[in-house]
Amino acid sequence: MTKLMLVDDSVTIRRVLKNVLNRMLKDEIEYVEAGDGIEALEALKNNKDIALIFLDVNMPNMNGDVFLEKMRAMKEFNAIRVVMVTTEAEKSNVVRIMKLGANGFIVKPFTPDIVRKSITPILARLGIEV
Repeated sequence: MTKLMLVDDSVTIRRVLKNVLNRMLKDEIEYVEAGDGIEALEALKNNKDIALIFLDVNMPNMNGDVFLEKMRAMKEFNAIRVVMVTTEAEKSNVVRIMKLGANGFIVKPFTPDIVRKSITPILARLGIEV
């Protein structure tokens, strides 16, 4: 079973992503959810087999940038792929996010097609069938 983490302070965004992914993926998926970077770091410690994280940039307590930096500093989590989910579509923000260690990004608001196009190459590298 593939395990994905959804990190977003919006329960609605997490639910929408889950619905899109469930329709898109043929593999059986287990989800771990967190409302901010602090919760996500704690969840990572208890779920070392996460394959992919969908990470919001703007969150309270600990934003996605800080979470990603902290996660990438821990060698045991370097193999986890991260897709940033953001409203910040400016090129400079995308470049900054990728330099922090993200493997892709999705701009809000998104459609199922945008999600599919954004993550299909990442999923293929993980051996997850779309």
